[in-house]
Amino acid sequence: METSRILIIDDDSGMLKALPEMLRDQVQNLTVDTTASAPQALQKVAEIDYDAIISDIKMPGMDGLTLLSQIKALRPETPILLMTAHTDRDVVVSALRGGAYDFIQKPIDEDYFVASLQRAIQVTKLSRQVAAQKLSLERHAKELEVAVKNAVADAQVAQRRLAFLASASTLLSSSLDYKATLDRVARLGVLYLADYCVVDIMDEDGRLQCAAVAHADRSREDLLRQMRQYYADYPDKRYVPQEIAASNRSLLRPAVTDVLLQEVAVAPEQLEIMRKLSPKSTIIVPLVSPERLLGVISFCSTRTERRYGPEDLSLAEELTRRAALAVDNARLYNEAQVALKVRDQFLSIASHELKTPMTSILASTQLLLRRAAKYENTDQNQNRTLNLLLTQTLRMNRLVDTMLDLSRLETGQFTIEQEPLDISELVKKIAGEMAHISDSHVIECQAGENPIVVSADELRLEQVLQNLVYNAIKYSPDGGKVTVALELKDHSACLKVSDEGIGIPQEALPKLFERFYRAENLEGRQISGMGLGLFVVKEIITLHGGTIGVTSEQGKGSTFTIQLPLLTADQSVFSNASASDYY
Repeated sequence: METSRILIIDDDSGMLKALPEMLRDQVQNLTVDTTASAPQALQKVAEIDYDAIISDIKMPGMDGLTLLSQIKALRPETPILLMTAHTDRDVVVSALRGGAYDFIQKPIDEDYFVASLQRAIQVTKLSRQVAAQKLSLERHAKELEVAVKNAVADAQVAQRRLAFLASASTLLSSSLDYKATLDRVARLGVLYLADYCVVDIMDEDGRLQCAAVAHADRSREDLLRQMRQYYADYPDKRYVPQEIAASNRSLLRPAVTDVLLQEVAVAPEQLEIMRKLSPKSTIIVPLVSPERLLGVISFCSTRTERRYGPEDLSLAEELTRRAALAVDNARLYNEAQVALKVRDQFLSIASHELKTPMTSILASTQLLLRRAAKYENTDQNQNRTLNLLLTQTLRMNRLVDTMLDLSRLETGQFTIEQEPLDISELVKKIAGEMAHISDSHVIECQAGENPIVVSADELRLEQVLQNLVYNAIKYSPDGGKVTVALELKDHSACLKVSDEGIGIPQEALPKLFERFYRAENLEGRQISGMGLGLFVVKEIITLHGGTIGVTSEQGKGSTFTIQLPLLTADQSVFSNASASDYY
């Protein structure tokens, strides 16, 4: 435990003996100095920073208040306890105003005296801790100021690097032609990292071919091409970038000497060109995509004061990495475009090829059902078979129609023909037609008697309504009520199709209208589908200038809401719109 040191000032020798003994008995780790002289006390205070001072207020040769003020001048933070046998209130007030920590009345109450002294010592220690912390904070503040200045300088460098890489990324993403991209990379390297840059691309035989050059002085770019051509003319000679490509490891040469140029030159004429280009430092980085080596990029500095280091190598590698990703993305993009074209061609051909036989099967099935209805003694099993055949044929026909619509949407050939349409009558018609599609579902129509007129393609809106009602039935495997409601809302026709089915997870709602998307809660359920119907529905509503949204709660059902603009007086009676008008 830390030792405390105090000073007792009193002209009474008895007090100078009794007080230290009493305090040592009651206060641990305490060192007590004493003096009977005010001048001697001031000398001690000047030499020693006491934890507390105890002084009689009546001292020979110096008034106690004067002694107090002089001690405060020397040690303003040291607490001083004054002792007196007098009870003069004015003296007490003056002493406290003069900075006394406490006033001890004689005869001394030992408990109060000891407690007051311990508090005073604690105040001193806390004050010293605060002062030490303040000094530490000031020291740290100075260190922090230096660190901040260094950090600002580093941040400025980092900001320039990030700005350069951001510009590189922007330019790299602006083209899917990898050669044009690498030409931009060469220019960017010259703008920030190099005085000249050479981009070599690997050919089918594994040899590097110069694809792009850039020089800070564009008039010297022909020299770069001439220098590089010598390696093409002497393919068996040593070419350092070819070695880098073979090792797939970057090379940093902080200093390029004339001796090195003589070693790598393949002809005296090329050496002369190299000397004119005057490289002083170089970085060579392999250009590697995730799947293969694409080539090599060489960065050169022609300034003696600009010697490449590890940070420059890191920047060059990052730039090259982004360039390689851009090249790889271009390749993947082109492959994806080819695959999409093949897919669209297949969907279009398959849909058209399926349409004709499906139409024949559907017509034949309906004909057989009509004939069977004329005879009361028709076999019931045969009727069930024909009804099943009709249901599955209609389902297949819807799938074919959906694939055809997708194909038309992809090629911009999907069109609608808009005319004034009472959507209220259409809603009643569809609800009535689909009321008998399921024995376990009730289709409730809430459309009202007043007409609600929109500009629409009747067949396409019929397709939308059929799809939504059919989905409401399909995703309510346990049966229940399906509600089709129509009302005027916010100067538009608002159509809602609600069910009491399995519902849709909240995380699936934003993706629900994407092509080929099906919610995860369908896994394990015997509910078929391709995830195309709602995509086509949304596109049809969009072509009509409307919107579609959905709200749902798992286990309680879903509600799809469509809003279509009402027909206005200035709209033409007949208008056409196609998918190409919206994409």
